[in-house]
Amino acid sequence: MRVRLSLLTLLCPLLACVTAMPPARPIARPVAYKGYYEAFPSGMRLVVYEDPAATRATVNVSYRVGASDEGRGQEGLAHLAEHLAFRGRPGGPGAPTMDSRLAATGAIVNAFTSHDQTDFWTHAPIIQLRSVLRLEAQRMRDALANVTEAEFLAERDVVIAELHEREEGDELGAQQALVLESALPAGHPYARSVSGTVQSLRALRLEDVRTWAQTYYRPARAVLVVTSPVKGPEVGGLVASSFGSLATGSHSAPVERTPPPLPERPAGPLVVKQAPVSHPRLWMSWAVPGRYSGQTPQALAASEILSSIMSYELLSLRVNDKVLGSDANALVLDGATLVLASVELESREDAPKVIDKVMTALHTLHDRAYGVDMAMNDVRARMVTDAFLGLEQLSTPDVAQYLRSTGKPDYVAGWPAQIRETLKHSLAPYTEKYLTADRVQTLLVVPDARGPSVASAASTRAAAGGGGELHGEDAELPPTGELDVRKVAQAPGLDRVERLTLSNGLQVVVARRGVVPLVDARLVIRTHATGTDGSAAALPALALYASWRSTGRQYAGDVGETVLQRVDEDFVLYGGSASSGNLPHLVDEMRQWVKNLDLSRSSFRKLRDAFADGLASNEAQPEYRAAVAFRSRLYPQHVLGAVPTPEQVRALDYGEAEDWLEQQILPSSATLYLTGDVTPGPELQAQLEGLLGGWKGGGSTGPRALLPAPAVPARRTVLLVDQPGASQAGFRIGLRGPKLDAEQEATAEALAWALERRLTRALREKQGVTYGVQVESQPHASTSALMVSTRVDRAAAAQALTLMLGTLGELGKAGVSEEAAVRARWQVASDYDLRFGTVSAAAEHLTTLAASQLPADYWERYPEAIARVDAAGMRSLAGALNLGSEVVVVVGDVASLQPQLEAAGFQVERLPAPAGKATKSASR
Repeated sequence: MRVRLSLLTLLCPLLACVTAMPPARPIARPVAYKGYYEAFPSGMRLVVYEDPAATRATVNVSYRVGASDEGRGQEGLAHLAEHLAFRGRPGGPGAPTMDSRLAATGAIVNAFTSHDQTDFWTHAPIIQLRSVLRLEAQRMRDALANVTEAEFLAERDVVIAELHEREEGDELGAQQALVLESALPAGHPYARSVSGTVQSLRALRLEDVRTWAQTYYRPARAVLVVTSPVKGPEVGGLVASSFGSLATGSHSAPVERTPPPLPERPAGPLVVKQAPVSHPRLWMSWAVPGRYSGQTPQALAASEILSSIMSYELLSLRVNDKVLGSDANALVLDGATLVLASVELESREDAPKVIDKVMTALHTLHDRAYGVDMAMNDVRARMVTDAFLGLEQLSTPDVAQYLRSTGKPDYVAGWPAQIRETLKHSLAPYTEKYLTADRVQTLLVVPDARGPSVASAASTRAAAGGGGELHGEDAELPPTGELDVRKVAQAPGLDRVERLTLSNGLQVVVARRGVVPLVDARLVIRTHATGTDGSAAALPALALYASWRSTGRQYAGDVGETVLQRVDEDFVLYGGSASSGNLPHLVDEMRQWVKNLDLSRSSFRKLRDAFADGLASNEAQPEYRAAVAFRSRLYPQHVLGAVPTPEQVRALDYGEAEDWLEQQILPSSATLYLTGDVTPGPELQAQLEGLLGGWKGGGSTGPRALLPAPAVPARRTVLLVDQPGASQAGFRIGLRGPKLDAEQEATAEALAWALERRLTRALREKQGVTYGVQVESQPHASTSALMVSTRVDRAAAAQALTLMLGTLGELGKAGVSEEAAVRARWQVASDYDLRFGTVSAAAEHLTTLAASQLPADYWERYPEAIARVDAAGMRSLAGALNLGSEVVVVVGDVASLQPQLEAAGFQVERLPAPAGKATKSASR
C-alpha cells in the first residue's frame, strides 16, 4: 500500500509585520511538505518525508521490541543486543564491523533501547543512502554475524561499566530504577531498568543475545523512517531493492502490540530507599494511560501545569531552605505513562510537610478556575509550537512510535492535530480521574554512605543517549577517490546575510535560513570583565538575572516562546525563538528589558542572597567542588577560572549592579541577530527602528579588547575529591594550548578525535573498565584547552591515569601517523554540516562570530581548514600543548584511590572537606 502525505497547515496565517503587536498567539504561515508511506508484503513499513533543503539522509530502523519484552532474569538483554549489533561482521570473520562500515560512508550513527522499542539511526551524505539501506538490511538478516565470544564478553563489560556510570555518575540516573519499582507493581514489565542489573547482565550468554536478535530484529517488527531530498517513491524503490526478500518476500502482517496494562492500585505508604544522592529527594508518581490510549497530550500538559503549581505552593519552603528544587514531568510508555513529581529536600524530616504541599497543589490543579483550565492556553501554545520546532530535525523514533500507536503514518500533521484536538476541552476531568491522592505512590530517596553521584562529561553524554557509540576497530575508510572531505563538510552559507544599522547604532544581522517558518532572535551584547576574582564573575550574572526577573517575559507563554538568556565571560545573550510571525513579540520583549534596566533594591538583595545560599549548599557536593578546583587551576588568576564564593556574592552591592548595567548594556556594544524565516528590507528595518531605535545609552565603545591569555599552570596537579564508597573514579584532565585560528581549530578537533579513539580502544574495548572517554578541544578568544573526561573502575584508576597521561605524552612527541590523520580528518568532516542543521544552531554559530570577534566568513572557510588537516599539523599542535602542566581532578573513594595513585608515582593532593554548612543569608 502506498500513500502520499499532504500539505500541512500547522498554525494560523502569517500576519503583516507592523509595529503594532499582532495577537499574542503562535503565528506562522502554512508549511508545505511531501511524505510517502508504503507497507511491504513482509510486514515492514516505510515512512518517508521529503526535505528538499536537507544536506543529509536520515535512516531510522525502529524495531518493536524493548526491555518490557525480556524474561525474568534477563534484564538488560535488549540493551546488550543493541550494543552488539554494531559489532556484527556481515562480510565474514575478520571483515569490517557494521559500525566501521557505516562510518566509512561519512555517517553519524547511534542507537537506543527503551522499554518499548529499539532504534538504529544514521545521518549520512545523501549519495550514501543506498549504501546505508543495504547495511541495515544486512543487520536485519543477522545482527550478530561473526561476533566472537571475546567480543561479547568485552561488550558486556562495557554495558556493565555504563550501568555503573549511570548509577554513580548521575543523581537522577541513580534513582531511575528505584522510581520505576516504586511507581509500578512488582513484576510489571515497566517496573525495571532498561539497563538491567550487574547480576542479570553477568548471567547473559552470547547465544541469548543471538536468539534475541534473530527473533525480534525481523521485518514485521520494523518501521523504517527516511528523511532526505529524495522523492518518496524513489526511496521506496531503494528500500525494496536493498532489503530484497526482507521487504518483498513472504507475506506477513506487521506485528501488532497489546502493550503492558495500566496498573490500577491504591496509594501506598511512603517507601524509603538509599542511593548516592547529595540531598533527599521525594518522588510522587501517578500511573496514567500510555501512548496507545491517545491521551499523551493530556499527560504532558498535566505534568507541566502541576510543575508550575508545585513551584508556587513550595515557595515558602524554598525561602526557608527546606526545599532546594522541584519539578514534574511525564515518562511516556506504550501501555502506561508515569506522571512524576520530584522535590529535592534539605532534610528527610521535611518530607511529610512537602507531601502535604504537593497534595495542596493537586487540589489547585483540579480547580477549573485557577488550575488546569486557567493555564491551558499557555501550555497548548507551547506544546504546538514545540511540535512545530521539531519539524526542523524530525524525531524519527517519534514517527515510528506514532505509526505503531495510532496506525497513521503522518506524524508531522497528526501529532500537532492530536494536541489541539485533545487539549481544546477542559483538562479537569482527566486530572480528577487519574492525578488523585488515592492513586499516588510516594518514594523518598536518601543519601547512602557513598555520598552524591558525580556527573562527569562522559556520563552526561551517556545519559543523554548522544555522542555516538564506538564498537570495534578503526572505521573502514571509503575508497581513496571518495575521501575528499569537502564533499561531506560543506560551507554553511552563514556569510550570506543582510546587515542593517538602526539610528542608535545597533547593528542588525539578518540570516534567512531553513524552510520551516521559525525565527531565532537574539541580542548579543559584548561586555568586558571588571576583574579576575569571583566577584567579577558573579556581578554580571547577578545584575542581569535581577533585571530579567524584574522585566519578565510578557508574551512567552502565549506564543510558545523558547526563552534564551545567557551570561558568558565576555558577552550577554538575551532573546527567544518562536514561530516567525511572532518576531514582533520577541523584539518587543527586548525593548521592554533594555528600557527598564533599573533594578528593584529588594528584589536584587533577595536574588543575591539566594545565589549565595545556593553556592554555600553546592560546596558540600563533590562534583561542584571538583569543577571549581579544576577551573581555578586550569585558568589561574583569570576570569575563565573565577568561581564566586558565597562571601564574595554577599558582599556585592545594589549600586555596583546598577553601575554595571548602565556601563555595559549599550546599543553600541550590541548586535541583534535574526535567523530563520525573516525577510530583510525597509519594512523590517522600520519595525525594528520603532521597537529598538529608542534604546539609548553611552557613546561608541569601539572594538572590545579581547581578554588577555591566562597564565599556564606551573606544574602537573593531581587533586583528589572524596566520594566515599564510590565504585568508580571520575577523571577530569585539562591541558592548556595556544590561541587557535580556523586552521588550528580544525586540527585541534582532529587531534581530540584521535586521542579519544586511542583512549576508548584501550580503556573500553580492550580493558572494559569504562563506558566511554570524551576528549574535547575548547577554544577561547585568547587561549585553548584540551579536556579529557571519563569514569573508570576504581581498581583501575592508577593504571588508567598512567595510560591517559602517557598517551598525551606520546602525541606530543611522536604525533600520529598519516593514516590516523586521514581517519581523524574524515571524522571531523562527517558531522560538520550537522552543526548548522537548525535555525537555533545557525544562530549559535553567528553568536560565536560576534563573541569571539571572528571574520564573517570564518565558518565558510572551515571546510578548507578541515581538508588541510594532516599528520604534521597535528604533531605540531600536540607539541604546543603544555605537557607536564596537566590539571587532573579525580572524584572517588579517596581511601582506595590515594594509595594506588601514590604507588604509581603520582604526587597527589586532597581537596579539604568543606568546613560545614554555612548559615543562611540575611537580607540587608
